[in-house]
Amino acid sequence: MPGFLPLILLASLLAGAPAFADEHSVESGDILRLVYHVDSADPGEFSLVLRYLKEHVVSDGPEALDARVVLHGDGVRLLEAGSIGTATAVELDTLRLQGVEFLVSRRSLEARGLERSDLHDVLRDEVVSSGITELYRLQRKGFSYIKP
Repeated sequence: MPGFLPLILLASLLAGAPAFADEHSVESGDILRLVYHVDSADPGEFSLVLRYLKEHVVSDGPEALDARVVLHGDGVRLLEAGSIGTATAVELDTLRLQGVEFLVSRRSLEARGLERSDLHDVLRDEVVSSGITELYRLQRKGFSYIKP
């Protein structure tokens, strides 16, 4: 049986499939799709989400990552321009430039008397009608749900 392993490896190579794959490698065309759920105004929790997103970008590369953050309920308050710190604003902007989308619930904004203009650089197309509906929609499209 000592010659059996090389035969398996050779057959694997001939078939075009890797015999052993790095757990962090992304096959050609594979995209890691993630949706983070933020419904709390806890800055510590939000800081954790931002850290996890940075780790995904570094380990998987921005080209292999399709990440969304859905903020609803009190979570929309985390993006209020008057209360967001400079360091958090820079982290948000950097992640946006790397392709991470921050989606905000219109219903949650209205319930709290907030406008899109009250938030840090939120574009019109980043406001969704309902955060919960958006979470469901993204999961149906194959996004993995993460609630830290």
